[in-house]
Amino acid sequence: MNDKKVKLAQILSSDDSNSGAPLLMLQINGGESLGVMVQPYGITSLPPNDTFAVVLPINGEESNKMALAVDLAGRQKNLKPGDAVLENTVTGAFIYLDFNGDINIVAPNRNVNIAAATVNITANVNITGGFTVNGKNLSETHFHINSGGVGNGGVVG
Repeated sequence: MNDKKVKLAQILSSDDSNSGAPLLMLQINGGESLGVMVQPYGITSLPPNDTFAVVLPINGEESNKMALAVDLAGRQKNLKPGDAVLENTVTGAFIYLDFNGDINIVAPNRNVNIAAATVNITANVNITGGFTVNGKNLSETHFHINSGGVGNGGVVG
């Protein structure tokens, strides 16, 4: 049997404490083996235990393995050609780049945080839910009246 080919393994544990690539303890053909996780440029992750990985020998040496984690069960389904999704299958959060150019950020029961010097938005903005600025809930205390209303369109609240 030729052991110098692509294999599917189960990740038993992972270690991201070193300065290089994460190390994975893999279960392959009933045995355990250490592998180095490889990831596409700009993408960094640490897969949960029991995730599957595609494993390749480095330089054809079975004792040297690299692994690419894959989530066959939890991945987004029914994608259209041109769709791309960056997702966390543990929490259900994902960024969906639709084939038509729409971008959807979905974070069920999670926070979406933006840390930047300035956030510029050039678009119409629709807000469903509360609106808080510097700790003050403006959605309940601040509103505008259309022209012809109280104060002829002035700010009330």
